[in-house]
Amino acid sequence: MGGATARVTIQVLNVDVVRISGSQSSALRTAMARNISSVLEVDETSVIDLFGHPESSTLAAAMVGGRHGLKITSFVTVPDGSSANAMAEKLYTDAMRELIEETIKDLFGSSSVLLGRVGVQAVAIKPEPFSPLQPTTTLTTSTKTTISSTTTQPTTATSTSTADEHTTRNQEPEFTEAATTTDTPSHGDGFMGAAAPILSHRAMFMWASLIVIVHNSFF
Repeated sequence: MGGATARVTIQVLNVDVVRISGSQSSALRTAMARNISSVLEVDETSVIDLFGHPESSTLAAAMVGGRHGLKITSFVTVPDGSSANAMAEKLYTDAMRELIEETIKDLFGSSSVLLGRVGVQAVAIKPEPFSPLQPTTTLTTSTKTTISSTTTQPTTATSTSTADEHTTRNQEPEFTEAATTTDTPSHGDGFMGAAAPILSHRAMFMWASLIVIVHNSFF
């Protein structure tokens, strides 16, 4: 069965994966791969993560016994002259569990990553052809929309109407007469008297002629 691959899965209780930093995650992936290769007595490069990276393992959050936990997964190449069953006997030991627990406690110490007493709850190995996962690339396309706003000022047409002035030659211009006040002397009885009219020369001539005619008629 040499050359075949097998999936190794380890579940650890009381580890909060969300709180693991990037550098801690990198160190833990490498440490778990080395622990597996050490226990199985295989070359470190034969232990790969789910993406095919050698000397590495894949970490994921998991619910273990209803609590937060850590799931460790690796693929290992079965050496010539061995089998998955032979490798399982080496993995299902207390020494393997203690090695995993001590590695995790040494790496995280008393940090908030550890939610309680660390304990390995399950270890499994099963033959499985390896098919690497493809990294998922999220392409974010940013579309910039430019809205051109054209403001048209309304044109107000102002129409000025000029009235034509019509002038009639025979029409007399219109005047406004100013009020004239004539002071009239008062009589003793307190009544206002009317001003005596002043006769024109023509009227005086007509009155003189009339008197002469009357005079001649009597004589």
